[in-house]
Amino acid sequence: MITRCFIGALHHAAAGSDHPANAANAAGGAYVARYLHDGGPPDKVLPALAAIWATTFGRDTAATTTALLAHDWLALAADATETGQQPAARSVFVPGIGHALSDDGPGLGATGRIEADHPGNIAFAYLLRGGDEPPPHARVDAPAAVYVEVYRAAGTAWIHAETVALAEVTGHMPPCD
Repeated sequence: MITRCFIGALHHAAAGSDHPANAANAAGGAYVARYLHDGGPPDKVLPALAAIWATTFGRDTAATTTALLAHDWLALAADATETGQQPAARSVFVPGIGHALSDDGPGLGATGRIEADHPGNIAFAYLLRGGDEPPPHARVDAPAAVYVEVYRAAGTAWIHAETVALAEVTGHMPPCD
């Protein structure tokens, strides 16, 4: 079963920061995201995001966010290969990230505020949180890392489901330097 999602960034960084979400949204609490066609629940998406952030981008949050915002996505998988099963004819292999939807049409992503009405058929939003400060509701003993705010659809609204430090996601994580 296909689970449509958004993948992007929630703007919480200080004004003037070079975090990619700031370019699209100057006010706090805004998000910028791209469409992820076959995302899934957190137990599927968070390990893929953790692997992309740690392995592909060496824990560089800005580079990870920039890459994720460059395309709408068919599926995320840091270990995907071009010679592996091609998920769809209209997909483009992106090494270390997964399969992007072809860029020959308008993007299906969004910008907005998470408090606003939810955009219809999107089940989850996975939004990387910019800035160095952990969110107020994060575990105090969590290692310094990028946090992902997970929202799930509830009728016509988003409900905050959890905040996860990618460094704590099990599987696919190389040791810290």
